[in-house]
Amino acid sequence: MKVIRILIYIALSIVYTALSAQQKEYENPRVTGVNRESGRATFWYYSDRTEALKGGYENTPDNILLNGKWKFHFCEKPAERLVDFYQTGFDVSQWDDIDVPGSWPLQGYDKPLYMNHPYEFNYIDPYPYRVPTEWNPVGAFRRVVHIPVAWEGKRVVLHLGAVKSAFYVWVNGQKVGYSQDSKMQAEFDITSYIQPGRENVIAIEVYRFSIGSYLECQDFWRLAGIKRDVWLYATSPVFLKDFFAIGDLDEQYKNGELELNYTLKNTQKRKTSVNVSFSLLNKENKEIWTEQQKIVLPGLKEQTMNLKQVIEGCSHWTAETPNLYTLLIGVEEANGNTTYSSCKVGFRKVEVANAQLLVNGVPVYIKGANRHEHHPKYGHYIPRETMEKDVRLMKQFNINAIRTSHYPCDPYFYELCDKYGIYVVDEANIESHGLGAALQNVIDPQKHIACDPEWTDIHLDRMNRMFQRDKNHPSVIIWSMGNECGDGVNFVKGYKMLKALDKSRLVQFEQAGTLPHTDIYCPMYMKGEMMKNYALSPDARIPLIQCEYAHAMGNSLGNFQDYWDLIETYPVLQGGFIWDFVDQGMDAYHNGVHYYEYGGGFGQEKIRNDGAFCINGLFSPDRKPNPHAYEAKKVLQSLRVRKSGLGEKVFKVTNTFSFTNADKYQLTWSLLQDGQTVENGTIPFALAPHSAGLLTIPYQTALSDCHEYFLNVEFKLKEAEDLLPKGWTIAYDQIALNHPVRKITVGNTLNKTLTYQENDTIIDIKGERGLNLIFDKRKGGLSSFRYKGFDYLKSSLVPDFWRVNTDNDDWDSENNVWKNAISKMQVLQVTVEPATAVSKKEKKYEQIKVYVKTQFTVSEKPQHTIFFDTDYTVHADGSIRVDNYFTPNYYNGESNMSIPRIGQVVNMNSELSLAQWYGRGPWENYSDRKTSALVGEYEMPVSELPYNYIRPQENGYRTDVRWLKLKSPDGHALKITGEPIFCFNIQFTGQDGYFTNDGARMRSSVNMVKEQNYYLNIDYAQKGVGGDNSWGKPVHSEYLVLLRYHAYSFWLQPEL
Repeated sequence: MKVIRILIYIALSIVYTALSAQQKEYENPRVTGVNRESGRATFWYYSDRTEALKGGYENTPDNILLNGKWKFHFCEKPAERLVDFYQTGFDVSQWDDIDVPGSWPLQGYDKPLYMNHPYEFNYIDPYPYRVPTEWNPVGAFRRVVHIPVAWEGKRVVLHLGAVKSAFYVWVNGQKVGYSQDSKMQAEFDITSYIQPGRENVIAIEVYRFSIGSYLECQDFWRLAGIKRDVWLYATSPVFLKDFFAIGDLDEQYKNGELELNYTLKNTQKRKTSVNVSFSLLNKENKEIWTEQQKIVLPGLKEQTMNLKQVIEGCSHWTAETPNLYTLLIGVEEANGNTTYSSCKVGFRKVEVANAQLLVNGVPVYIKGANRHEHHPKYGHYIPRETMEKDVRLMKQFNINAIRTSHYPCDPYFYELCDKYGIYVVDEANIESHGLGAALQNVIDPQKHIACDPEWTDIHLDRMNRMFQRDKNHPSVIIWSMGNECGDGVNFVKGYKMLKALDKSRLVQFEQAGTLPHTDIYCPMYMKGEMMKNYALSPDARIPLIQCEYAHAMGNSLGNFQDYWDLIETYPVLQGGFIWDFVDQGMDAYHNGVHYYEYGGGFGQEKIRNDGAFCINGLFSPDRKPNPHAYEAKKVLQSLRVRKSGLGEKVFKVTNTFSFTNADKYQLTWSLLQDGQTVENGTIPFALAPHSAGLLTIPYQTALSDCHEYFLNVEFKLKEAEDLLPKGWTIAYDQIALNHPVRKITVGNTLNKTLTYQENDTIIDIKGERGLNLIFDKRKGGLSSFRYKGFDYLKSSLVPDFWRVNTDNDDWDSENNVWKNAISKMQVLQVTVEPATAVSKKEKKYEQIKVYVKTQFTVSEKPQHTIFFDTDYTVHADGSIRVDNYFTPNYYNGESNMSIPRIGQVVNMNSELSLAQWYGRGPWENYSDRKTSALVGEYEMPVSELPYNYIRPQENGYRTDVRWLKLKSPDGHALKITGEPIFCFNIQFTGQDGYFTNDGARMRSSVNMVKEQNYYLNIDYAQKGVGGDNSWGKPVHSEYLVLLRYHAYSFWLQPEL
């Protein structure tokens, strides 16, 4: 029986081998590369020690950068490709030029498509797994390069930083090799193919889709091409092949423990000996450790060695204290030539203890964001200056961690994170979301590639090559095995492999939940209640750090403060990664006007796409902060000031930094009286990390109930630090010191009177100094307000219950009910009543009241109506008190139905071009996103109050406003004062302007008509914007405007 089983096994193996031989490499999941060099760390080879200490490929002598113009040929499918284009005699003179690095769909070839999780080539039923043949574009690249004669006798390597999706390489007409994995470097030893001192032809054939595409179903633009740097480099035949420098700490978290595993290779046939020198230098380039080893290398062999060294009293690396050392390795050959290589080393220990993530023995908060590699012009190619800008923004906005969603980034990004201090969760280029994801839907273990041994190699290869390339970066504290890719035996094996390769880091896997093959519980979009349940569970053995949360799509990031109030309450909750860092909008132009496109753009509206679901960033594509970026910065700050309960001037300060004392910052304070600073000062202050203390603010002003007082406290850098200038505000808070009852005073009405006339259509009220008010009985509101020859209004002041949908609102069907209700307004009654008579005979009055009663039909059910009553009290000085009463006639006291807003809207005279207000600002804010917007007095042109989101939607709101003054250049002004507060926003396009003639939402503001005059909303309230996710009802109940009886009042007062 045993013999029979063996024979059957052999027979099956022969069949499988035959079938595999018939498959092309790009169709075979067991073939991840052919003649490709094994993965290695990122480092360079220098002939000069000084240059090696500087680092960077620009300082290497034997390096030829091949970025720039390449000859390019494009075809739609493999059957149409040019089969012999790689031949040196093939004429490519008529081919187009294309930029490398770059994405060919952004350079006029193929289709730039955005999708969330379906496969663009087979999104209905991807099983069985086949590479498409009818639509699988192929790009042929050619470049002629002169190889220096000095490279004769050297080993020469072709490096391609990232190519989507799979490719073949030829040099001088000879086939060199093959590789797949769109986000990992591939290197080929081309020594035997080149001709030094002559022109050499490099040819690359790139397939848009390969079998590896089933692992690349990420939520981003699907773009093919050569997407990172390409270069040639030369080394000695005897060279340092790879090294792994582990900078750990001892058990007392004091001394450094350097462990170095390095591999030398001899490509010559004869054996040779080399002297290997090691130096560790501090930031002043002073050597603190040196060692030498003499190694004998057999011919055509490689050899791996190990050494360990204790570095006493070393400085530690953290995101707050990114202390780096330089490791310099020199390989001296028998002829006396020495080649140097270097890397940065950071000493730190990463572990989980007591269900907490610890760095150097201290719990840390992960204040992270997910970052796709995206550039609005270049697609997935990110220039170095953009990477530098990204890291600067992270430091400016209190982001201390990045998840490389969902693939390894360009190596330079990790250098920046090492240098400036950013924790990195490095994620393998694995997402098979189109096949189903664990914890989201049921996956078929008989079909899913996560469970298929046929796909084990391709999974492990991607994890392993990520580790090999990025293993020397101290910023990488956690490996992630992938994203939304199912769970199965291939990830159990991947976990075991990574833990065996690297004992200095943790491994996380969202799809595993809390199973043993993840060190972090890293769910996505978990609501606060579930987070709290986990925190209170006795089974919580590992920290909870959400790999994705706070879906920042469009006008979003509501209730972010609530997340962090919860996180800072329970030790096992340690933060998460906002989705995501930057909007994935692409540069586009309409009649010469620039705007950003998203899914369905570029003429691809009829092709399967996921619309604006790629516009989720804290920052716009050109790296400008979206309004919610300021909320993230405020909530993520690590110093907080609150009332202490120990006295009017004594406050509690909490330092949630893990390694930074508050004495690094200058504490400044200011006392505001009715929005104006009346006192300020600075105070020396020190507070150890992870501690709380008391702070006394020595203001002298006696607080009066006649005024409103706030205390503002800021923490600013005392000295410039890396990417942040001196004086940069790292944290701030505002404390309300009292809550006075504000009184509105009417101007002098002595010898001022009002008169009125009424007919079937209007009520016309006149007063002193050209005061003239007209109430339109048909439209049901104040339609004209003239004072001293100036007309403030351009339309009637009417009720408004709807807002243009945010991206989050699109999932809430209740919203559109209220848009329809507005169109069904009925004016039931408009009446006038003199209130205080000066002379009844002459019909002159000090006050006149106008009552407006309107009704709105919410649904076809007759009882589903809203009554909105407005009482206007007109005073002789021109002041108008406006009292509003919102009454749903089917309110039963228990309804949970909500309404987008309750307020009024009016079209204003555009000459009132300057806004000044006392309320929250300066940026837009909403009921669930206003922590960052302090109460104060602000001023800006009305044209700057709206915010132009990439997809047009509700924007520009300001809450908790005491008063708003709209001013013209010639001195006319209208002041709106709340009793006690109101909310407002200003738009230059009416609500109907957000829709096309056929009722579809406008894709971009570039298509919208900006009106001459603007619309002013004066609101009681508007619901929050939400922030948990964008595919449910994300606005929390406490930030809804419930369908109940509501009343609010404000004053309109003309000024000159």
